[in-house]
Amino acid sequence: MTLTTVNSSALETYIGAVRSAVDARVGADETVRRVVAANQVLRSAPFEIPAPLRRIKPGVAYTRNLVHQDLERGFSVIAILWGRFQETRVHDHLNWCVMHMLEGSCMAIDYERLDDEKTPGRAELAIRAAGVLETGGISGLTPPPRSNIHKIANARPEVSISLHTYGDPGTRARVFDPVAGKVEIVDLAFHNLEP
Repeated sequence: MTLTTVNSSALETYIGAVRSAVDARVGADETVRRVVAANQVLRSAPFEIPAPLRRIKPGVAYTRNLVHQDLERGFSVIAILWGRFQETRVHDHLNWCVMHMLEGSCMAIDYERLDDEKTPGRAELAIRAAGVLETGGISGLTPPPRSNIHKIANARPEVSISLHTYGDPGTRARVFDPVAGKVEIVDLAFHNLEP
């Protein structure tokens, strides 16, 4: 399902390339590599998130607007709008993810999981790296358990926009509290589908 408000040949070409990458069934690492390469279409063509998907929902930590969801193939494309200094909690995506910074910049803090994952609801983390993804930057993450844990924050006072492609419907994440040592799975909303 591609939302009818999106009318972009570059986006349709991109979604077709993601569909082909997923259909190839080449494993998560190669799928991520192919989806990262497919993002070049959006870099080289004049592409901008359409106005209906650029609306920020007030009162939320950041805005998640669904662009495309393919439940049969198990992937989704989501525009995330980052208001002034908005940020996620520490989380992972339970699957692979590719992030493309369309406008502005975001800081990413990557975490390493230190525990053996044998105690349900508990996790011990340490910061592994931090960096800034600038406009045009693309980052790919392979599935958990250890390499996908991160936190994203808008790195500037103006709105930033990123496009995220997930190897799942994009409706769940595993959220970590590094101070309390807790982890839980949470449901995620698409703000443009809410009334």
